[in-house]
Amino acid sequence: MRRLMSIITAVKLIGSALVVIGGAAMAYNLNARAKRALSITEGLINLIRHVKTQVSCYATPIDKILSGCEKSVFEACGYAKEATPQSIGELIEGCPMLEGRALGVMNEFSRGFGKSYRADQVRLCESSIEELSALRSDISDKLPIRRKLNSTLCISSAMAIVILLA
Repeated sequence: MRRLMSIITAVKLIGSALVVIGGAAMAYNLNARAKRALSITEGLINLIRHVKTQVSCYATPIDKILSGCEKSVFEACGYAKEATPQSIGELIEGCPMLEGRALGVMNEFSRGFGKSYRADQVRLCESSIEELSALRSDISDKLPIRRKLNSTLCISSAMAIVILLA
């Protein structure tokens, strides 16, 4: 009987440790995702700056601009496919982590780009850069608070589950 109680106690300890480790892993995952949102926004800003330069200086079409970009430029935007995108729409479809305001800005950019004169395209690039820059500053301002909140909630929830199950 005593041996059975020690086995049950050991299983409870292992289960409690796994719950706490799961809470810490979830906090780490949420914090990494929040940090990735900031880097994706920065990647999109850099891409649109490059597009703006190519359009204003050389009037290059978007498919040639995108085919001339290195793969690292697309990876910085969160692009997950192997093939080079041929349009901004394809780029958006290949970015699974793109969401919220950044997705809205990029959809608006995709709909308006290439359908007007050079000056209008440059203005569209500038307005998209301004919106994404505002989003980037908003994300970077809230990032420390979000990281603390993610860590606190996940680990506290795991500890609460351990207390309830013990």
